[in-house]
Order: sequence, then structure tokens, then C-alpha cells
Amino acid sequence: MTGNLLLSADSENDRLFGCTDLPHGNTFTCVFGDTLNRLHFSLTNPVTLESSHGLLVKCRGETYV
Repeated sequence: MTGNLLLSADSENDRLFGCTDLPHGNTFTCVFGDTLNRLHFSLTNPVTLESSHGLLVKCRGETYV
């Protein structure tokens, strides 16, 4: 691993995972299982959510997407 990675569980309600100092033009990707299931961040583009099997969004047990 190179660069900075932030893992924090300092408070009861907040969990942080990622990069807090992303240089312009660089990217940060969180892979979940394989490269098709990921969160992709870039300062020059919006956040990209990619999934090989679709995306399910739930809140309090209710399905929204």
C-alpha cells in the first residue's frame, strides 16, 4: 500500500474510510469483492459507484433503489 489511508472509529456514530488528502487529478478506489464492485473518487469527476450485480439502496430496512 502507498499513499494515505484513513480508518477512524473515534466517535460512537461516525466511521470514516478513505483518503482525506487527494491531489487534483489523482483517484481513490474502494474495492468490494472485485474491481466491478467499487466506489471510485476523483477530484475532477463525480463519485462513481460501479457494481457487477446492480445497486441496492436501503434505509432503515426499506428498499429505495
